[in-house]
Amino acid sequence: MPNRHRRPDPTEALQRLGVPREVAELCELPGVGPKIAADLYRRHRIATLEGLAEAVTRSPRTFQSYGHNTVDRWQRDLPVLLERRHSWPIALAAPQADAICAELANLPGVTAVSVTGSVRRLAAMNRCIELVVACADRSALDAWCQKAGAVTRMPADYPSAIATIRCTTGRGADELPVLIHVALPEAFAAALLQSTGDPTHVEVVTKLLAEAALTWSEVGLMHRETESIPIASEAELYARIGLPWLPPELREGESMLQSPSFLIQQTDIRGDLHMHSTWSDGSLTIAELAETAERMGYEYIAVTDHSQSLTIAHGLTPDDLRRQRSEIEQVRRRAKVRILHGSEVDILADGRLDFPDEVLADLDIVIASIHTVFTQSRDTMTRRILRALANPYVHILAHMHGRLIGKRSGYAVDTEQVLASAARHGVMIELNANPNRLDIWDEWIRKAVKLGIAIPIDTDAHEPGEMNNITYGVRMGIRGWLPKAQVPNTLSYAELKQRLDARRMQASVKR
Repeated sequence: MPNRHRRPDPTEALQRLGVPREVAELCELPGVGPKIAADLYRRHRIATLEGLAEAVTRSPRTFQSYGHNTVDRWQRDLPVLLERRHSWPIALAAPQADAICAELANLPGVTAVSVTGSVRRLAAMNRCIELVVACADRSALDAWCQKAGAVTRMPADYPSAIATIRCTTGRGADELPVLIHVALPEAFAAALLQSTGDPTHVEVVTKLLAEAALTWSEVGLMHRETESIPIASEAELYARIGLPWLPPELREGESMLQSPSFLIQQTDIRGDLHMHSTWSDGSLTIAELAETAERMGYEYIAVTDHSQSLTIAHGLTPDDLRRQRSEIEQVRRRAKVRILHGSEVDILADGRLDFPDEVLADLDIVIASIHTVFTQSRDTMTRRILRALANPYVHILAHMHGRLIGKRSGYAVDTEQVLASAARHGVMIELNANPNRLDIWDEWIRKAVKLGIAIPIDTDAHEPGEMNNITYGVRMGIRGWLPKAQVPNTLSYAELKQRLDARRMQASVKR
């Protein structure tokens, strides 16, 4: 997918400032440009992220000339960037895992292949890609491994596999290990289940199998260590220990205690409430967004282009909004999907919204979000968001932490206070399905669910194909134990519109 968050190469600017090329890696840190990077090198002889992390941890006061909030942000972001050195974010790992899967599936002798491990569980960061391959004849697989430079003569990582092949993917310094667990066809389901769960999940399943006199085996399962039991599916294996089939996203820690029947599923989604058109920084027209939604079987969408202060994204003015509404009305007359006219309105530095209330009142849906001034203190940022939530025209708070997985941690904010305020004011908290964000994520989804907050799952689509990211959002919802009943874009259009209008009526009364 297009990377809207790519930063320019700082090498030439650093050379003009007379510092070594290797200092460029400091510019990976959000908020650090060539001038600050050069200053860190000249004053502190720091040229690497590791060096800066060590120095800031050892003596943060040494760097207070850069500002307390800046140093605080470095302390949050440096671990994210250092983890990225040996791990891939899910937005990179998942497509690459799928691509390798597709390549292996076409090999003669391969009867089944699947992504497994942390990528299958939708972990935000992944130290490796794992696959399970069922082989009746390994000759084609061995030839593929030889071409890939894989290490093949290694013992299996799991009792249900017959071997684990090790190779790498990626380029240069950004390589990631790939582990391919080879299983007999009759043991594929057992190997897939055993390699998907985290250690806690596998330990519990293994104990439950033991209680039934079953053990993992190269042929699937063994009963009393004498009778081999091939397993046709994960569901069959779970049934043997008295459990329902658990989605991979629930195979961590205490998540296996959840009942999946109540959780959100992709087939429940009836619309997308956050997307951008060519009116701001999107690449699809409103008509094209509607056509895409029709192909996906949606009942409705919300067009929510950026507001006026976000000039870098061609934010709309009130006059632009009025002209856009005219275009939406034209598209509505020929589109099958229902189209809500909204805006992703910036929360300004002091907590005011980027449009006055009289403009917000004319919109069908208002999404509030932060795109600028990330360096505010935790208290200031929290007050900023709380002020926005108190505005009765706001329906949804979007990507509330501002994180980019593997690139930045986001801004400092008291999430507990924000969630409590959202619950009090009846504001929805978005689960942004963009795999670079996935914000809010499982930890905070669970807390929001307990507070009764509605959580729409939206793609924030800007480019063709990005509406398909809804899959990532639904899967993160499952990780967060999100019930269908708390996802408003599972409602019919009439029910959703009634809900949005009810808040608008409340706003009119309060104002």
